[in-house]
Amino acid sequence: MRVAHEPQLLILCPLAREWSFLLNTFEASRRVEHLHDLKIKAAYIPDWRALLRQGGHGKTQFAVQAQYLIGQFPSVELVICAGAAGSLTAELYVGDVVVGTETVEHDFRLLFATRPLPRFPGHGPSIDALRGLAHGVSSFHVVFV
Repeated sequence: MRVAHEPQLLILCPLAREWSFLLNTFEASRRVEHLHDLKIKAAYIPDWRALLRQGGHGKTQFAVQAQYLIGQFPSVELVICAGAAGSLTAELYVGDVVVGTETVEHDFRLLFATRPLPRFPGHGPSIDALRGLAHGVSSFHVVFV
């Protein structure tokens, strides 16, 4: 029987190494519950009502993992992709946070037409909230791209 968890936030990391690093970091300062009754490994952070899981590499694998978890936890309201953003710019350092304000399908190609790549805006209220919180941060950079 499943323990009642109602996460509002789903945090997915593309790579296992990213997920493991983030999980270990959260475990050092928060109570983290490992969920053993799912088909995949996941962890729940009750203080944040957040579910943490590796999403997988590639859009399809990431989408499958996200959809499975959303199906198991319909309380999820926001999905965050949290992973390395290395080498985006020389001004970024390890520990800096990059917030993507939109998604661009870089691998989408039309054979006989040239159009701009599909772009999808991020969740405006969440990005605005992060912008407001970023002003109070001094130990690392928060960059919006």
